Amino acid sequence: FTIKGKSVLADPDTQVTNYLSGTAGTQPTNLGLVGFKITPTGEHLSWTDLTISLSYGGTMADADITNAKIYVDTGTVGTYDAGTDALVGAQSVNASGGVLIWDAVAGTVTAATDYLIVFDAGAVLSNNETVQAIVTAADITVAGVDSSLSITTSGDVDNEPLHTVTAAVLTGVSNSPAPDTVSDTSTHTVSFTTAGILPADGKIVVTFDPGFDLSEVGDTDISSGTMDGTFTVGISGQELTITRSGGGTNQAPAAVDIVIADITNTS
Repeated sequence: FTIKGKSVLADPDTQVTNYLSGTAGTQPTNLGLVGFKITPTGEHLSWTDLTISLSYGGTMADADITNAKIYVDTGTVGTYDAGTDALVGAQSVNASGGVLIWDAVAGTVTAATDYLIVFDAGAVLSNNETVQAIVTAADITVAGVDSSLSITTSGDVDNEPLHTVTAAVLTGVSNSPAPDTVSDTSTHTVSFTTAGILPADGKIVVTFDPGFDLSEVGDTDISSGTMDGTFTVGISGQELTITRSGGGTNQAPAAVDIVIADITNTS
């Protein structure tokens, strides 16, 4: 009789962290989705199939998860290292029906190995979209290289990361009031550089310190030398929410200014 080997699934040495932090308004590539480890015993493993389930939140959908590939995580474990991590096979897949399916992995597992799933965003990402990949032993298809027998993988991964799209950090932020004197009503030019795309119907939230009276700010007080379209403004305490409409999309990164009139410095 033939004694076949074993296959064990486990957490990687270091799991992927949130790769989507700071990506709102962008369409990033080469994103780490999830890591896992496969350990063979008794014989080497021929790996043919892998299915990974996806759980979405917000407006995240299949169309956002594209060009997914399997890599041997030979660099810094938990991080995609281009040119260092080794591609397993040549198959890349897109999400469909909430799953990623590789049916031609063409991999050989000869020792305990950390693997990393890497994907590209298929569309511009929106704030608070989420995705989590679920890896289970039942969805890994391997056979013994020596025995040629199908092997049922055991074990699990219990630390799959939840990736959450958050707003990109702005740089070069400044505020230039004119005049800049107490008790005067001023026009403030707020400038910044975006890291992500500013959509045609996007919102800009500007928070002022206590002591600035915003009560007289209206729609006609908002203008810009770098953005087209029209603007409306909402006031809540020391916060102005400026909504843009009727213009084009500002590509990132881009230097942007927003001019706000009728602000009084009362302190």
